[in-house]
Amino acid sequence: PALKLLRTGEAKIKKEKQNREELLKQLVIYGQKLAGLGFVIGGSGNISVRYGRAMLIKASGILLEEADKHGFVEVGIFASKKKGTLLPSSEYQLHREIYKARPDIHAVVHAHPVFATALACTNNKSLTYLGSELHLVLGSELGQVPYFSPGSGELARHAAAQMQCCNGVLLQNHGAVSVGKTLKEAFFRMRVIEHTIKVYLFANLFAKGNMKKLHLLSKKQIQQVVETEMGAYRQRFVQG
Repeated sequence: PALKLLRTGEAKIKKEKQNREELLKQLVIYGQKLAGLGFVIGGSGNISVRYGRAMLIKASGILLEEADKHGFVEVGIFASKKKGTLLPSSEYQLHREIYKARPDIHAVVHAHPVFATALACTNNKSLTYLGSELHLVLGSELGQVPYFSPGSGELARHAAAQMQCCNGVLLQNHGAVSVGKTLKEAFFRMRVIEHTIKVYLFANLFAKGNMKKLHLLSKKQIQQVVETEMGAYRQRFVQG
């Protein structure tokens, strides 16, 4: 019995190690994807995944485009425990509070895409009803969080509160955050946020700033698309 318990314990440790390595591999891949799209610049932006009662998050001072698996640090979600000598991203509180508020999600992406950040510097709220793609991928409306200092507890708490009903938010005068059951889903949601906002801004340009010339969809029209088989397929695809 003792030998069996020992082997079971060793197998569990091996599985956890493999799982951790796979998560780190995903963080490296999607970190490079974000950087390649220009969604982060310099040391800005950060991504993380849930790892048991902790999270693996980009370390402070590490560029996502250069980060390897050693560029991420393990930080407790419910306790201020940290492994290793690297400091976590200055936005670690933002990730931690979102994980605490949303036990159903396992990945957080925080980036500064140009168009999303530009829109976040305005008070415009018409974006949500420009098309159905955003709702299909987000599975919610795009939330908006008032301005608070980056890295602050206030920002973390208000963003987490908004994430109770949204899977993506704009941080006023700052950037955007998306979440998902997988890192792929959180990443794809960020891409769709930026794409939708780019379309919206060009539509505004063609309308010469006249909101009456923009054709916005109704909530009913959007919901009709979401409830189709195409809508269900799109959501399954994004989750991977």
